[in-house]
Amino acid sequence: MRFSAVRCTVIVFWAIAQTSFVIGPGHVDGGDTAGLVASVEPRQKGGQSLGSIGSTADFKSFSGCFKSNADRERFSSVVGKLSKVADRYDEWGLTRTTRHFGEFEDLSHEDVMGTDWASQTCDLDYHENFLRQGLCYRAERLSPEHRRMRCCFDGTLARIRSPFGLINGPERAVVGAFEESFRLSCPHTAIISASLGPSIEWLFSPDLAERMFTNRFALGPITVKQGDIDGHSCYQVQWRTIAERDGHLIHCDVSFAKDRDLLPIREQFKTSVSASAREIRTATTTSFQQDSRGRWFPQQVMVSTNYGKLAHVSQLSFDLNRQFQDRSVYSDGSALLAVHENPPPALVKPYASPELLTTEPERGFQSGHTLLADQGHVLVMIIASVLISSGLVVWGMWRTRTGAAFRHACDEHRVIVGLVGIVATGAFGGLCSVPPGWTTFGVASICTGVFGLGWILLQMLLFGETKVSLRTTFCAATAFAILIAGYSMGFKRMKVRDRMLDEIRYSGGQVVVGLWHLDEEGLFLPAPLAEFFGEAWTGRARRAAVEATSFRGPNVERWCMEELRWLGVASEMNTDFQVDADALQAIGDDAMMWTFHADNGYLDDDGMSELSRFASLVDLHFDCQQKPVSERIGELKNLERVWLTDPIVDDQLFDRLSLAPRLDSVYLINPEFSVEPLRPVERKFKTVEIRHASIDHEDMQKLGKIPTSLAFVHCKFDFAKTHTPVGMDRTRTLVVHGCGMDDESLVAMGDSPQLTWFHLGETNVTVRGIEAFSKAHPSIPITLE
Repeated sequence: MRFSAVRCTVIVFWAIAQTSFVIGPGHVDGGDTAGLVASVEPRQKGGQSLGSIGSTADFKSFSGCFKSNADRERFSSVVGKLSKVADRYDEWGLTRTTRHFGEFEDLSHEDVMGTDWASQTCDLDYHENFLRQGLCYRAERLSPEHRRMRCCFDGTLARIRSPFGLINGPERAVVGAFEESFRLSCPHTAIISASLGPSIEWLFSPDLAERMFTNRFALGPITVKQGDIDGHSCYQVQWRTIAERDGHLIHCDVSFAKDRDLLPIREQFKTSVSASAREIRTATTTSFQQDSRGRWFPQQVMVSTNYGKLAHVSQLSFDLNRQFQDRSVYSDGSALLAVHENPPPALVKPYASPELLTTEPERGFQSGHTLLADQGHVLVMIIASVLISSGLVVWGMWRTRTGAAFRHACDEHRVIVGLVGIVATGAFGGLCSVPPGWTTFGVASICTGVFGLGWILLQMLLFGETKVSLRTTFCAATAFAILIAGYSMGFKRMKVRDRMLDEIRYSGGQVVVGLWHLDEEGLFLPAPLAEFFGEAWTGRARRAAVEATSFRGPNVERWCMEELRWLGVASEMNTDFQVDADALQAIGDDAMMWTFHADNGYLDDDGMSELSRFASLVDLHFDCQQKPVSERIGELKNLERVWLTDPIVDDQLFDRLSLAPRLDSVYLINPEFSVEPLRPVERKFKTVEIRHASIDHEDMQKLGKIPTSLAFVHCKFDFAKTHTPVGMDRTRTLVVHGCGMDDESLVAMGDSPQLTWFHLGETNVTVRGIEAFSKAHPSIPITLE
């Protein structure tokens, strides 16, 4: 399993996104699937208050987004008022309780509003807190237990805690990486979440509104009206937007109550799911409340999601929370789970040979796969029906009066009958080429040749010929040649493959026959025929592991190794050897090999040159045996990834690997580090991964000179001898997985000016180590899985 900084980051983010902080009112399936509509809020830089960015804007540059100039002027006025309202909510706190009542049929939003839901039993409920004080904020889900989550920002450092992991770092890198915005400027934006509809944060800042227009997230025509809802005079703003996640068009309609500090009293989002279906999500604020400063907050909101005849219903209740006055809650770094406070000892696995000769490979797509079987059965039945029907027709012509008349007509028009035979043979050949693999493996040619010979025999019987004419001889020779061509493609090839299967397995290796990918052409034969002909007829040999003493030129010449996508060579005694270049030379230039793996095998200059003939080779594994890598590795023009066992890590290694023009990932297994420091030169590798190594502070600093993403898997760290921080000058991202790194080693890490992400998984690091690291390096995002 390969690890990279990007992959580990995505794993943590995806896991947390599945428990995305705010579960919206429209989500009623128990929380197992998110189904969220993407937030379209443009990300803003940390440290800015939404309400203080700007107070007025005329939006003349975006007049095309408005239905009229009057709408543009009204919109500018409303945005200015909303911005001033947001400034009033400089500190506040709310506790939200969401109750989901499940799914109903034929229930409109008006019916929802007229129902007493207090007496109803909910299917699921959530409890969440939202706190804000100036630039600091905290958002957390308290229940249910398995979906707990917390995000807080203390003005300097952002922290996210969930059952899946911990994240510390700058706000722009940590919080801004999620679709759901944890940064709520005012209670107006806490009523709904990304699961109900797009964010309305942009309406509370002229600057964000302009960005929405520039990025074309806000689409016209935008209209602004004044109306009345439940006795409250309102501003009604309508616009359209595009959901980032699925690209669906969303019609947005939000009404702000003038006498309630412009709190949204109704929000409706209509999503065009298809040409004939729309999903309508509506949230109506039914009651309000005030705090001691006279500011208005929502108290109860009813939400319905209508799709066709089905409706999902939720009720949101809000309580004022004065915990926002406690400054310490915004820097809460405690973990949610005990495993992050006291993790089990990390399991650092020692290096073990992959045992290519005995390890069972992953199953491929065999010829019996349903896609091939479904097609093959139908087509074989059609071919069989054609043959049976033809036999019945022949019998009818031979035994009936009508047949006698027909034979007489055919005898008078022999040329036409011959032309019909040629067309029928070609049509039958085309039909036989449809079943998967019949053309490639010669079955179609064999069937076509047999059909042609059968037609010639039928014609001779019809005409009563006792002598073979020159024309008949020519046609028969043609049909026989097609049959022999199919035999050469099929039976001869199968004999070679069958011999390779027997000899490789007899010598202690293994071969896997079948498809590498579903888009390849397999071979379908009816089950009785497939069982009769044997494994060699079930498809190409896609993977083979050959014992080193059998991998010799004379043997390879007798095999069909050009079929292989994956070729491994290993010693049965697990001893070092040198890969035979003559054996590689015996493989045809048309080989489809993607991967070559020599376990304990070294590739010299001749071996590298022979591998350069395989244009599709992208993965290479071999054992350096503490010898230099051949300079001819640069001849592998399409090589993308290389795994090196027992290499010596020095400048010569990276200089020679740099010769491969497309190489971007280097995996060093059980390496030995040279005492000489590495030169700080440019390297083009995207990833350098170290496995099964003992790393001290000098080794770490050497690797830090490489401008790439570094990963350590199953390594031991020993920084006890150093009294100075371990700096990594040019490392871009850092991943440590399954290693013996602890809090002390983590804190010993020094300045890494180019480090953009640091991920830890299955280590001895605790939440205390994460907090200590963030205190010393607040600009580096760090995650603990």
